[in-house]
Amino acid sequence: MEDEVNKCAASAFQAAAMIYGLRLLRAAYCDEQMGAAHKAVVTADLNQAINSVLHANAEFCQGVQEEAQQHTRRNEQ
Repeated sequence: MEDEVNKCAASAFQAAAMIYGLRLLRAAYCDEQMGAAHKAVVTADLNQAINSVLHANAEFCQGVQEEAQQHTRRNEQ
């Protein structure tokens, strides 16, 4: 179980670092002189990227938990 927790924690830290970088990129890029429509597109694209990272991390941790449960069931048989 500890190994699964470590895998999820490592994934969460990596996701947090990616999200931090994407947020910095979004802030820096949208500070540039550009039209409102272009800013909206850039912001939406980067928000989608952030959401994708969050979703992928959640799926990864769910997969790790399911794998651990299957391993536990096999050991109980």
